Amino acid sequence: MLDHSITFTMRVFHAQRLKKSTYPLFLCVVLLLTLEEVVNKANALQMITQPNKTIVSFIGSNQTFSWNFVLTEEEKAKVLIVTFGHWSKEYSMVLGDHLVIFVHDSIANERVYKGNASIARRLNWVGDMARGFVAFQLTDVQARDSSDYGIRFRVDSFPPETEESGFTLSVQDPPSIPTRTPEPQDITIKIVEGDVLNITCRALMYGHSSVSWLKDKKLIENEDEKTLFLGNVSRSQAGEYICVSLSPYGNHSSPVTTVDVLYPPKIQTGDEQVLVELLRGHSMPLTCIASGNPSPVLSWHRQRDGISETFKNPWNSSSLVVTPINDTDFTSYTCIATNKMGSDQVTFILKEKADKPASESGTQDPGQTRMSGQGHSSLVMYIFVGAGVAVLAVSLVMAYVCWRKQRGNSKNCCTRGIERDGAERIPIGPQDEDTKTAESLQA
Repeated sequence: MLDHSITFTMRVFHAQRLKKSTYPLFLCVVLLLTLEEVVNKANALQMITQPNKTIVSFIGSNQTFSWNFVLTEEEKAKVLIVTFGHWSKEYSMVLGDHLVIFVHDSIANERVYKGNASIARRLNWVGDMARGFVAFQLTDVQARDSSDYGIRFRVDSFPPETEESGFTLSVQDPPSIPTRTPEPQDITIKIVEGDVLNITCRALMYGHSSVSWLKDKKLIENEDEKTLFLGNVSRSQAGEYICVSLSPYGNHSSPVTTVDVLYPPKIQTGDEQVLVELLRGHSMPLTCIASGNPSPVLSWHRQRDGISETFKNPWNSSSLVVTPINDTDFTSYTCIATNKMGSDQVTFILKEKADKPASESGTQDPGQTRMSGQGHSSLVMYIFVGAGVAVLAVSLVMAYVCWRKQRGNSKNCCTRGIERDGAERIPIGPQDEDTKTAESLQA
């Protein structure tokens, strides 16, 4: 504006150059115009930052355009209007349809007005007028958004204060994603129980990708790092692990990492020795069940000699059928479970069971442990005692019945003898009746 004022003044000077008396007046006019320009610049809006003249953005991304102004408290208390629209490079100002208008009134209320254009619906106000921060965000940038844009910042005072700034938006295709040689699709990691294991995510990642971990297709809570840490590994942590990377360019799942936890065998008897009682000549299977990884190999030993026959090994169990004939057959039989992680064993001590008569012991189980034999003897004892009591009770009842019957027969015989002799029948008292009965028995 100062240049325009000086130019205007020079034209006046040329028009009046023939009058030398006007020189002092000319100098006064130039001085006044210069002072006015200085005052206006001192009171004008101050824009301290603005976007680059050319902004490059990629299709599908979000782009923010920002400016910073220095506002006085007096200016903040007035109506502030920011207009975002197409920019004219020829006139260095916003022209045409306004895309978005932001209004900040004197009582700090804010309003946003949008035009009907597609880009206007994707433009959002994200600034903070209290700090003099003017910003608009364009979401989902598209190729047709390439154009010249700018803002007009206006303070609704008298006279109004305005400031304008423009830029060029260049929209390009996103850069191609670099390719790399894929890692093996599936891998297996063998780990000894109790050791420490780190599993690295092998999914494709771009920039700041977030990560989720799954075990056996179930989400692992609170695990979002690119490396999964497993401390003091247990057999329950064996399974299939997958990581998933999440990014704006898409989600990618890693190949499967199978964790195989190795641990030594354990035989499921609970005791290192088991006592077994068996009748001579009878057969019984000795069963040995073991767990372990790798699957343990089961073998049987008689005392210290290995046994190569008479036993079966289905998967993780083994049964040895013993039939003691000789005294040497009543000995110890040991089952040993072995894998590369270690071994475990259990010993069955076979003892001969006494062969009691059937009348005393009833039907016998040919093979049993010591505890089961004691329970059987107690049951037999209870049966014999009960039977003896029952026989005694029946004998007493029968004796009483016979006595009563014999007593009745003797009384009838005496009565008939008296009637035959024609004697007078005399009532018999209780004492006489006993006497008569005794005499009859003596006769």
